[in-house]
Amino acid sequence: MKHNTVLPPERLTKGEVKYKRKLLKLVSDGQIELLRSVASKREGGLNFSEVRRKAWPLLVGIDERSCKSLEGTHFDHPEATQIDLDLNRSLHSISDDAIRDKYRAWLRSMLLSSLTANGTLEKPRQYYQGLHDIAAVLLLHLGVDVGGAVLERLVSWHLNPWMEGGSKKWTEVLDLIPSLMRKLDSELGDALDQGLIREGLGCTFALPWLITWMTHTYSNKIEICARLLDYLLSTTPLTIVYLCAVAATSRRDCVLEHTETTMQYATLNSLPSSPMLEAWISTTHSLYASYPPRQLISNVYGRSPPSVVDPETSPLFVLPADPQQAPVIIKDRLTQSSKRRRRHNLLGYLGSYMVGSSVAVLSAYSYYYFAHEGGAG
Repeated sequence: MKHNTVLPPERLTKGEVKYKRKLLKLVSDGQIELLRSVASKREGGLNFSEVRRKAWPLLVGIDERSCKSLEGTHFDHPEATQIDLDLNRSLHSISDDAIRDKYRAWLRSMLLSSLTANGTLEKPRQYYQGLHDIAAVLLLHLGVDVGGAVLERLVSWHLNPWMEGGSKKWTEVLDLIPSLMRKLDSELGDALDQGLIREGLGCTFALPWLITWMTHTYSNKIEICARLLDYLLSTTPLTIVYLCAVAATSRRDCVLEHTETTMQYATLNSLPSSPMLEAWISTTHSLYASYPPRQLISNVYGRSPPSVVDPETSPLFVLPADPQQAPVIIKDRLTQSSKRRRRHNLLGYLGSYMVGSSVAVLSAYSYYYFAHEGGAG
């Protein structure tokens, strides 16, 4: 297993060394719930590179002993050219050109392996720009083999909706953000309604945050990216939507200074270079508890939510007690969602057919009536 890293060495106090040992003990004992609690509630999260290297795979149900080596592997993908273009813009935090090229080659292996499930998928998963930013954080902390296994789990779970449905699904998820912002700040919610929502822009400013877990925005700040992954790997995949709303609301004063929609959008589109991340995470945690997902979905979509945010079928709501069970639960949900879509499409087709048939019958009847009855007058 490759755990080569270019992360700077950690200089720890005696207290930090003691705390690190406690966290490593939680990992070795498989205390997933306690690790989730630390990652989501304690300032600094998992805090140490070694702890993250061992805890992140555990949080998503990956046994690093079973991870396949990606050394020398080659997988084809229809979007390989775009992937290469994105890789050429990545990992600029590594100053040495030769080392950066080596890491980019590893990153490419991770991406292609996860998108093809190690070459086992007949139809590769879709790539989207920004996936490489999340993959880069995993690579730097976990190495290529374990990082590749964790990435594959994420693209079939946390990130699956961004890969399977394109912009329509993205919009359906982004449309949840205004309700969350209104819950946090009614004045800002009103300004959003009168500006971006009315102009049809919605919360598209948050799209890069949503699909890259904000790692694109903070790609040169590895500690911020690591803390984001601590939190997002330990909570349900829908949590990123809540975090986006909290981050956007933190810009309220700047947004309310402007009345022009373009200026409001530009203000919301830019996150602060040094975010108050712990405050964001704490507020997100509270918001999630006070305005739970089912209530949010019901308020925004009523009783017929789109499949991507349907609590009964979407993988965005899955947080199994045992992450090892995640693949089975997710597969079941995606299968249910697919069946529901097919049933919906069939009903739509039958409805259209019935309407068309009714129109045809009425037309035939009208023709007969006017030809035989109406015409007799």
